[in-house]
Amino acid sequence: MSMNIHLRAALSGKFYPDNKLIESFKYSVEKPFHCWQTPTKITNAIMGSDNPRDIYAKWVLDNSEEIRTPIYAVDNIFQTGQPIYYENCHYGNDHLKELDNFLKKYAHFVIKWFAM
Repeated sequence: MSMNIHLRAALSGKFYPDNKLIESFKYSVEKPFHCWQTPTKITNAIMGSDNPRDIYAKWVLDNSEEIRTPIYAVDNIFQTGQPIYYENCHYGNDHLKELDNFLKKYAHFVIKWFAM
């Protein structure tokens, strides 16, 4: 069975309505980040690492490349004919920017890397 890497930011605590210590209840919040599907070998390397973000980032960059994407006119819904221009895209870099934004946004949460 293949094991893939998953990432969540978790926060838990107690809520005291009207500042009454008697009526408290626990709550938790988990925010997932959608990681790319990783081979089991890479997942195990990430889980055994002191810095899982770097291992994951290296694998993402090794398995992605910059591509030239054609951009068509808005009214050309079937993308026939010539594109109006081309745009260079690197989905690995874009994904890592999203990961870094996620880690920055939820820096006060507990970050959990886990395999499933």
